[in-house]
Amino acid sequence: HVGRRCFVSVGMADRRQFTLRRNTQDVSRFAAGVNERDATRSERKLQTNSKFDELSQGVTRTAAFQWSEFVGSCKDQLKETCDALSISKVESDQIDGTDTQEEIAEHLFQKTKNNCSEGGLACLVFDSEGLRFATAAYEQMSCCKCAMLLGTQAPKLPCVLFTTKNIPALNRSGWKRLTDHYSKVLGMSIEDRRQFSHIESVRRDLHRSGSMKGTARPRPTAQSTDASQDLSQRRSGIAGQSTLTLLMSIDEDEDPFWNVVYAFGVEHNSAAHVVWVMLPTVAHVPSFLTEMLQSDGGKYEDRREHIRALLTTMMEKTAEAVGWAHEEEGLVAGVRAAGTLCSRASSAFSEEKEATHGDHLVPKLGLSSVSAFRHLEDVHRMVTAEWKRPPDLYRPKNRESPDEPAWCVCDPTDLDCPIVYLSSGFEMLMGFWKAYALGRNCRFMQPKDRARNWAYNGLELKRIREFCKASEGQLMSF
Repeated sequence: HVGRRCFVSVGMADRRQFTLRRNTQDVSRFAAGVNERDATRSERKLQTNSKFDELSQGVTRTAAFQWSEFVGSCKDQLKETCDALSISKVESDQIDGTDTQEEIAEHLFQKTKNNCSEGGLACLVFDSEGLRFATAAYEQMSCCKCAMLLGTQAPKLPCVLFTTKNIPALNRSGWKRLTDHYSKVLGMSIEDRRQFSHIESVRRDLHRSGSMKGTARPRPTAQSTDASQDLSQRRSGIAGQSTLTLLMSIDEDEDPFWNVVYAFGVEHNSAAHVVWVMLPTVAHVPSFLTEMLQSDGGKYEDRREHIRALLTTMMEKTAEAVGWAHEEEGLVAGVRAAGTLCSRASSAFSEEKEATHGDHLVPKLGLSSVSAFRHLEDVHRMVTAEWKRPPDLYRPKNRESPDEPAWCVCDPTDLDCPIVYLSSGFEMLMGFWKAYALGRNCRFMQPKDRARNWAYNGLELKRIREFCKASEGQLMSF
């Protein structure tokens, strides 16, 4: 309430007490409704009873869902997730002790199967009505009981989606992958129920007829047999549908974190379900990046549009890369790619001093692409052999003249169009070493003051942008 998360304890007539921890908006509405000064006692009692009924229904639905039975329907997917997570932990040296990767994966699976809050997977189970179940690990992550969240649609769940008015499209790409998968799986289930709802009734009739003494069991018709086979094939296809993506989520302290989400379809009790497994990465979101995400202006006011475009593109390309790795090489490769890319982003924005140059934002986001351009050293030697020194008129004053051509290569297909190669003559001419320049956009070579830079170089910067857009997709051969 009033911008803070609160605990609201409601005492009931039967002496049952429930501790509710909701997000700010829900708590504000509840507190405003129950504690309003001009509300009468009957109104307050009615509102409290409705909240109690909502909670009671959630408790009933939670008790009716058997997680241990559900795990049997998605055992393979959960074991695959545990294997991928254990491999990631071993590779990042998060494991203390002598346990093998197989032992870690089995221990993680057993914790998840037993719905342990410590050491289990944070899973969300959805059906056509919304959230059906949340594991204890997710409850601990979000500090919110499953009974209070049942029926809630995915975007409104805590610890799922980070939204900010400064960058509204931050999670657009990753979220689209999840919603498309969600609609595909559950939409198929609804269609199956409408088209083949008579199959279950036929089966029940057959069973009843066969159990009656003196009555022959009727034979199924060709139409019902074909429909049953079609339904079983489509249901088996649900279990094979999965996707992996990356979101920037938010924890109970309002701090963002990188969240790898593995979504897969499950057929359980003749109904389709979607399971989301949340796998937070080891890499943390740096405070400098968090400040830019949550800032309403201030020192980032002049760079707001650039920050919005850069961070949105960064999340889109990262989510696409993670999804592609999962589709082409499997879940382990996708989780590994997510950890690597998030670590690079965290390193690029680790400190404001390293990510900025004057008024320009120049994070080192393209360092991974540099290795693909090392063959340009041979090209540089060819160019240097045919190069002629320029007249003294064109040589820079107050700086040592390079004895070889000064040139660099930028990759517009990579994030923020980074420099991926520069010659020794470029280092000498510009005064920036390779260790600093490679992987960054060339904005650091412009005047530090944004207004002065635009006054001096505005037309040229516009021409460069137009050229890059017009030349997109054209290949230049040396």
